[in-house]
Amino acid sequence: MSIVRKVEAVIDEVIPHSENVYSIFFRSAYRMPSFRPGQFLHLALEPYDPSRQWPESRVFSIANSPTRVSRTRITFAAKGSFTRRMIQQAEIGRKVWLKLPYGSFTFENSDRAKTLIAGGTGITPFVSYLEYVADTRATSPISLYYGVRSPDLVIFETLLDECREKIRDFNLKLFIEQGSYGSGAFERGRLDISRIVAGMSAGQVRDFYLSGPLEMVKTFKSQLLERSIDESNIMIDDWG
Repeated sequence: MSIVRKVEAVIDEVIPHSENVYSIFFRSAYRMPSFRPGQFLHLALEPYDPSRQWPESRVFSIANSPTRVSRTRITFAAKGSFTRRMIQQAEIGRKVWLKLPYGSFTFENSDRAKTLIAGGTGITPFVSYLEYVADTRATSPISLYYGVRSPDLVIFETLLDECREKIRDFNLKLFIEQGSYGSGAFERGRLDISRIVAGMSAGQVRDFYLSGPLEMVKTFKSQLLERSIDESNIMIDDWG
């Protein structure tokens, strides 16, 4: 089990994507704690004083692999008061505090096929895992079903290209509600469990990982259970 540590870091880069979606990279003079793909961190903007309680913070998926730790990345939609304040105060070199790692939304080291279903910025815990698989050349088949409202919200295109190149058995299905995705292949509309399971081999045991808006995750889990998917094969990212 990973040991939770508190680490001072500085903002190294801020990348605006679209529709209030941002990535922030952090660097630290200290070694980051070991973590597993899919885990998350607490981010505090105020200084941490060991003699007092941990400052106000929010949790974010760690959006980089344990094999790529020169910088720590989070990606999020700035919707609430805390995340809007983050963007207002996100100056390069600003000091922040990170507390990590947390979470059990991790990926079993097995050869079972893995189906990753991501709605919007729910792709972030999968980014960590996909980078890890690309670097370690793990062999389990991976299918990623990634749904966004519009093409400009497909924010990890470089990683998806890397996965196609480096992961031997990688399948991507992109769902876009409105607009066109250049010349790339995609399916029109929202993520849909019926469309996802339709092409799957009958009888093949696979693990399902769900990450995205809370209502989406709850609904998709119920729909998988209705299709006789064993609950032990359904993992949900439910901290958000």
